[in-house]
Amino acid sequence: MKRVAQVAAAIFLLAGCINSPIEIPEKGISQALANERVAILDSVCYNLHFSIPDSLTDSVKGEAEITFQLKERPQSLVLDFTNPDSSSLKVVNVGKEINPEVVVCNGHIVIPKRYLNKGENRMRLSFTSDSRTLNRNRDFLYTLNVPNKASKVFPCFDQPNIKATYTLNLSIPIRWNAVSNGSIASDSIANGKRNIAFRPSQKISTYLFAFAAGKFDKVEKTTNGMPVAIYYIQTDSLKVKKNMDAIYNQVAQSLKFMEEYTSIKYPFEKYDLVLIPSFQFGGMEHPGATYYKASKLLLDENPSLQDEMSRTNLIAHETAHMWFGDLVTMSWFNDVWLKEVFAGLFAEKITNPQYPEIDHNLLFMLSNYPRALSVDRTAGTHPIAQELENQDNAASLYGSIIYNKAPIAMRLLERKMGEEPFKQALREYLSHYSYGNATWADLLTMFQRQVKEDLGGWNQDWINGKGVPEIEILIKKDDRAAIIAKNGGVANAQAFEINLLDSNSSNRIEFKALPGKIMTKSLSSETVALPNSNGMAYAIFTGDIAKQTYSASNLIQMTSLERASLLINQKELAIQKRITATGYCEFLLTFTHAEEVDVLLQQSVKDIEYCFLQLLSAKERDTVVSKVEAILWDKVLAQEKPSEQLTVFKSLMRVATTESMLSKMQTILDKNQINTHTKLSERDAMSLALELAFKIPAKSNSIINTQLKRIKSEELKAQLEFERESISWNNDTLNNLWQKLQKKENRMKEPWVSEALAYVHHPLRNEANLKMLIPALKILPEIKQTGDIFFPKSWADAVLWGYRSPKAKEQVNKLLQTNTLSLDLKLKVLQSGDLLRRE
Repeated sequence: MKRVAQVAAAIFLLAGCINSPIEIPEKGISQALANERVAILDSVCYNLHFSIPDSLTDSVKGEAEITFQLKERPQSLVLDFTNPDSSSLKVVNVGKEINPEVVVCNGHIVIPKRYLNKGENRMRLSFTSDSRTLNRNRDFLYTLNVPNKASKVFPCFDQPNIKATYTLNLSIPIRWNAVSNGSIASDSIANGKRNIAFRPSQKISTYLFAFAAGKFDKVEKTTNGMPVAIYYIQTDSLKVKKNMDAIYNQVAQSLKFMEEYTSIKYPFEKYDLVLIPSFQFGGMEHPGATYYKASKLLLDENPSLQDEMSRTNLIAHETAHMWFGDLVTMSWFNDVWLKEVFAGLFAEKITNPQYPEIDHNLLFMLSNYPRALSVDRTAGTHPIAQELENQDNAASLYGSIIYNKAPIAMRLLERKMGEEPFKQALREYLSHYSYGNATWADLLTMFQRQVKEDLGGWNQDWINGKGVPEIEILIKKDDRAAIIAKNGGVANAQAFEINLLDSNSSNRIEFKALPGKIMTKSLSSETVALPNSNGMAYAIFTGDIAKQTYSASNLIQMTSLERASLLINQKELAIQKRITATGYCEFLLTFTHAEEVDVLLQQSVKDIEYCFLQLLSAKERDTVVSKVEAILWDKVLAQEKPSEQLTVFKSLMRVATTESMLSKMQTILDKNQINTHTKLSERDAMSLALELAFKIPAKSNSIINTQLKRIKSEELKAQLEFERESISWNNDTLNNLWQKLQKKENRMKEPWVSEALAYVHHPLRNEANLKMLIPALKILPEIKQTGDIFFPKSWADAVLWGYRSPKAKEQVNKLLQTNTLSLDLKLKVLQSGDLLRRE
């Protein structure tokens, strides 16, 4: 274990002084410390009490009684407490010892050996909790401890493989309500406070312990044989009434499927939902108190089929986590991908049969391939299985590789093994490790038992490997033409299909090939080759494919999967500059004009946004903008459903820059509708107002002020007030915003911050704020320490997306050559700055 040799003078003693030096753990939780503790600790129980004051300016005080078994007496025992303000921390006693001499340093509390016993131990502490980790708002608060923030809320052993039971007592304002992992045991009012006591939870990891309190209302309904409550902010009551039946139905279907597939009944006492405005994630799987972003479940008027299916998928995802992640938890956060990949896999198994009208293979490809490629193509990519020496860096493990590439890999494994052997291995895994912890190696062993073929090669290529295979397609058109597929140096030789499409669709020919295989066939001059026509290969196809052009008649003859493969591959070719940005733009406009499948249309209009704002130069944008606007506007009018109109409209409003189109947008905002059957939601109207205020500076204040008067939602009103400075073109205003964002208390609403930063560094500013680029990247270490798991990447994305100049590239490269950023943050910058690196 890496330790400093002696206690430095700066170490604070809570009582007295210690005559002999004590070894102090490094900051964070090293894997060595985690291994030491899990080897000696057992039967950990937390009895916690928190007092929530009425005023936001007053601290949240807490008390903890921790009991545990020690298999042997160590030289010292280390607890974690990482609240920046530990001045109020007091270890009341350890066993019978009052005010014991302990050391507080580097986010740890070190208990010397003389206070510890082999067998049962008990200690009591009092402390102040970190307000940011409690996500305190005026009318509510909620804990969010993933991946290692429980130790900011209370002293604990903050690692996933020391599971414990939690008994919680809350003192809250009288008009508040509360929810936690356990059910409510008692609820009383005394001394001007409401006191709620919760029954002990089942054994869970620290990152899964949760409570939320505030001005919540709740509805309750028996689902799957148990009462399921939905907690929501009072202002959402009408939306809850409209959506609650659909929510309960999806919870019931998800629980039923998971119980039948796993042969394990729902493993926790209760399943309650907590709907939180502006929640950082889509959802978080705390057993007994699962959090959801309110807007993801409480759909606005005219939801699209995609919106409804996304809600179904989200509920299924968080429900699947009750088995994969909560019942069986990874031993260490390097395997965090494991719980996420199975939550995603089972979300699809639950969701897809409910929407038979959807092409789910197509949706899987569009949901996962572009996002996985967006990281895997970059110099900042990494394997699915990552190393983690210190849990302080656990947040950096999250991203598109584990959420989007891992599902591609796991789908391949399930097909390789067969559905039944795959299911039997998972049942064995869940049964064997119930209420405990396991590793990927443990599960891989169970998979291997079910099949004769060695899975080592698959594991090495997909789980431990990184990067995107590149397959070069050479098309030689002579008397006996050949298509030659060359593997780009990747060990995993993927089978893929190539379809040959002539102007006469009857000449369609399908090949199944491995990289390196030569296929001969007579080809006409009009033949178009479509690699990866079945969407199964994960690769970038280069070579003569980049020289092909695609007419509207070609596109009409293709299957949906072929068009999806083509759409994805053309973007990769444009990013690699194997086709020009203007050529790519023309392709997208042709594609969008011809496309009628909703999910493909959604992807193509998003790609138009990306191409227009990030790939085209300012001069090229000016050349094509009128055509882009015209095609998108025609496509808006061509959609029959309001939800489909809004999909295209949202992309149009982001690329619109001509005076005539902005005037049309202003009229739509004034009327709050595109036409009589497609109205804007408050959120859509707010987004349009920001776009117009940004692009029409002379009317900016008028547009924002008018919209503020129209918004009924206090949450959206606060968001618009927060973001209004970001759309300004005044340097003093932007500097004032930057000063605010440097203070962590102003970064509480992370999605708002990311959107504001994206406007500050918007491509249409033509790098006018270049001076703010490096300062915004240098603060990334603080963003990592104070923010949630996705915040560093979203911050880097928002800062870097608008820069393409050699000067910007030089500045970023210089920063990367210094020690300002840790390796994990340098990887985030390389991911977010991929286009800048390619300049």
